[in-house]
Amino acid sequence: MTGYVPRQTRVHKSLLEIQTLAGVERRLAIFNWTLAAVFVLGAGMVSYLAVAFILHAFLRWITRKDPYLRLIYIRYNRQADEYDPWPHATQKQNRRPHGFGRGHLC
Repeated sequence: MTGYVPRQTRVHKSLLEIQTLAGVERRLAIFNWTLAAVFVLGAGMVSYLAVAFILHAFLRWITRKDPYLRLIYIRYNRQADEYDPWPHATQKQNRRPHGFGRGHLC
């Protein structure tokens, strides 16, 4: 009888990376150019194209620096309600997670 051989599955690198359009995270790029289309086609503000290109270059620089920055910021905003490191004298219920001083004021 042979020993246990774990199953191996190939995972393509493209499935693990952030999807980008022209170097910017997909959702941010679509939002930027949709907003540009609204301003240019709807309101006739052709000068907004320069703002859209500058914003796209800035978003590309941020994505190149850290592609997960938006996801980290969203996670941080959701966790802000979970852990407040500063004690409050009038707090009725301590919402700190277990292991972070739950039940203690300091």
